[in-house]
Amino acid sequence: MQVPVLVEGNHDVEALREIGFKGHIIKINRGLSLDIFAEKIARNFPDVIILMDFDRKGKSIKERLVILLKSYGCNINGDLWDFIMKNYNIKSVEDIPWLVRKVLSDSEFGIKNRF
Repeated sequence: MQVPVLVEGNHDVEALREIGFKGHIIKINRGLSLDIFAEKIARNFPDVIILMDFDRKGKSIKERLVILLKSYGCNINGDLWDFIMKNYNIKSVEDIPWLVRKVLSDSEFGIKNRF
């Protein structure tokens, strides 16, 4: 079974598609309370990846979702979120395509300068 990535909204889905992510993406902004959303997700997926925005609101949503999903027995993977949060100064999932281009450009520039 494919592990879905949970994001806040449409623009986040578009950002992940832009960088080539082909997996299952689920938006939390679907008119449901977080509690009902978490219950439905946990009922259908034993594992999820959480990728909320990196601002105060995104952090708050992430923390609440982790608590709710775990209470329903769902396993949470927040490694990508943690990695981006600790290593890059971006505020939203929508910034990830820019970040990927920057990292690739910086690494290409670094490689060219070594030769």
